Amino acid sequence: MLKLESMIERAEALLDNLLDGRIIVYGANGSSCISNNDNASSENSMHTSTVSNLELEARLGHWNIEERCFHPGVDRFFMERALNMLNSFDAWSRVTPWSEMQDFHYKNQLGQNMRTTVFYDDKKKQIRKHHIIKKVIDRENVLVKGSDNPDIRMSLSVEHEIDESFVPEIVQPNYVRLKQRKSFFYTPLGFSEPIWVFDMTLSSSGNTKSDAERKQYSEPPIYEIECECLSPMAYRLHKQERRTFVARSLLLKLLDFYYPPTDPPSTPNAETLFATLTIAH
Repeated sequence: MLKLESMIERAEALLDNLLDGRIIVYGANGSSCISNNDNASSENSMHTSTVSNLELEARLGHWNIEERCFHPGVDRFFMERALNMLNSFDAWSRVTPWSEMQDFHYKNQLGQNMRTTVFYDDKKKQIRKHHIIKKVIDRENVLVKGSDNPDIRMSLSVEHEIDESFVPEIVQPNYVRLKQRKSFFYTPLGFSEPIWVFDMTLSSSGNTKSDAERKQYSEPPIYEIECECLSPMAYRLHKQERRTFVARSLLLKLLDFYYPPTDPPSTPNAETLFATLTIAH
C-alpha cells in the first residue's frame, strides 16, 4: 500500500509542479518531453503544450507475473456488467454511440513512435485523421485483490496532435488496432466541459491491417475499459484545496465496477477494495 500511496503522491506532485510552472511539457517538431522550467530554452518554451495535452488515465487488464507485463482487457461478463452500470446512469453530459476507428502505429522521419487514428466524423459527414505522439511521464501497474478481479494500469502522459505536414506520405505500420468504441462523458458540478470519460472498446489487433481484420472476423474481441481525466490541471485548479487526489478519484471510479450497487450491502465497496491495492513488482 505504501508504494501505491507513493505512486499517487508522485502523480499529484507532478500535477502541482506543472500547475505552478516549476516544470513544463513541450513539443517541438513533433517531439515531446518534460523539463525543469529553469532549464527550458526559449525555443522549447515556444512549443509549450496546452493543458489539454496532459492526460491521466487508467485501464483494466491483467498483470502477468511470469512475463512481467500488463495485458489490457476484461472478460465479456465484466464488460457487460460495466456497460449496464454506465447505461443506467442518467447524468452524463454526452454519450457517443458505438463507432468504428482504426489505429495505425509507425515511426516518423525522426524515428519517433506515432499513431494515426482514422474515424468517421458523423457531424461533419467525413473521414478524419488524428496524428498523435504520446509521451508517458509516469506509469504503474496496480494489483487488485481477488484472482478473478482485473488489475489496473494507471498512466500520466502528454499527447501532442501533430500537423499533417509532419506526417510521412508513406508509412509502414508495425501495429494496427481495429476498434469499436462507446464513450460516456461526465461534467462535474462547477465545470462547463467534461472532465471524466469512460471508454468502452471492442478491439482486434495485429502487425498489419489484414492480420487485424482476420482476427476481427475469426476471434472474440478484446473487451477494454478505460477511464480518463481529460483535464487534470483544470480539475485541480477548480478545487480550493490543491491536494485533491485526482489519481485516487480515478482509481475509485474504476473500482466501482467491481462491486455494483445492486450487490448485497455486506459486499466490499470501492473504498474497502482500494485499501488492499498493491503495486506490481
